[in-house]
Amino acid sequence: MINVEYTKEETKKYLNYIRIVLSFSLILAWIYSFDFLLEKLTFTIIFISLLVISNIIFILLPEKFYSGVKINYIVFIVDMAFIIIGAQLFTVNDLRFIVCIFLAIFISAISQSVKMSILIAIVVDSLYFFINTELGKSQPLSYEMILLNLPFIFIVSIHSSFIAEKANQEVLKRKEIERMNELLTKGVITKSRKLSDITDFLDDLSESFLDALIVLDIEGVVKIFNSAAENMLNIKKNKAINSPLKDLAGLSAAKDIIMKLRFENKITKDELIDVGYDNKSLKVYATATFITNKEGNKIGILLLLRKIY
Repeated sequence: MINVEYTKEETKKYLNYIRIVLSFSLILAWIYSFDFLLEKLTFTIIFISLLVISNIIFILLPEKFYSGVKINYIVFIVDMAFIIIGAQLFTVNDLRFIVCIFLAIFISAISQSVKMSILIAIVVDSLYFFINTELGKSQPLSYEMILLNLPFIFIVSIHSSFIAEKANQEVLKRKEIERMNELLTKGVITKSRKLSDITDFLDDLSESFLDALIVLDIEGVVKIFNSAAENMLNIKKNKAINSPLKDLAGLSAAKDIIMKLRFENKITKDELIDVGYDNKSLKVYATATFITNKEGNKIGILLLLRKIY
């Protein structure tokens, strides 16, 4: 089995090539049976008109419609109808022809290779020729009729293998997508676990501080707020986390320190400030500094509040 990945442009080109061969074969059969067709002129004109219209439609159809394998099935069904009706109308559509048509479909579909289908078509055509010339002497066909039927078997072989090859391509794509999704899912789960472990570690680390520890992002939004800070400021952790420091009551002096740090780049160390409310205010030593990454970029702010004992 040969796996080939066809683009939308290639699919459109190959399908229309197959239809050109089909149309040419039907035209040859039509020319050969011209005298006979004069008796069924109306039906013949309708048939030829539909063939021409179908060619125009598939040629003008935008390439985006040739994505996937559905278009192959549609073209195959349409062409099978033209082959069966055309063979009946222009040549001879006997049981031997139908058997060879389905034999070509079956073997070509199993091969899943357009290149292999050419060999299959030659073999089935040879079989059809042999059946009609050597085994079909009780119901003989003229050599002209046999030869006119041979291209139809060839077209069906190419069509069948092309569909099988495209379908196999779609299956491989789907499996590849599923494999990628599985890998991505595993990666996300692994990263989520790592992040969860890091978060747990940071929580444990922050709780080990006896002083009030507040970590802000560079915009001043609280990201870590330990239990010592809860007790000192009487603010619940779930309320403080993800809130801007400016929205937390009782920290006006601490906000001033953060503002100086952010806009004046002034690091504060053990500065005596008041936190809390009026009669419940508390004097503490405040330290504020930037948190930087290994490249030296500022990624956050560390604020420590230490009680005076």
